[in-house]
Amino acid sequence: MTSNKTIQAPRLLEDPPLHVESLLAAAGAEHPHRLICVQADMAADGLHYGNQWLAATQNRILIARQTVGAWAVVDTSIDDVIRAHTDVLVGGGHLLIERHAEPVLVVAFTSTEAAKFSEVARGIEQLRK
Repeated sequence: MTSNKTIQAPRLLEDPPLHVESLLAAAGAEHPHRLICVQADMAADGLHYGNQWLAATQNRILIARQTVGAWAVVDTSIDDVIRAHTDVLVGGGHLLIERHAEPVLVVAFTSTEAAKFSEVARGIEQLRK
């Protein structure tokens, strides 16, 4: 017996909560201009479950990170990106965004998010080119 299951590509335009939506809009990544907007399920330290959002427009990449009692936004230009790729780890992985003369941006995720962040890396690479 064969199965007619279709595997769907990960959705790369997720709807952030209102407070994150406001942060992204204030930083220049308003909803109509976003090409990518995804949530990561790990904290910025990569060791704990947490909440991060990555948004990309034609010209910018923004990462909204939940910190103790607040949110911080990291903003970088697509022109500064050298390479975007994922590293697979036991139980999860990292999206690495390498930049000219800037520290590498790291977004950690669990293994359930691996396919989505592989597509995010490909999307960022397409924007970069």
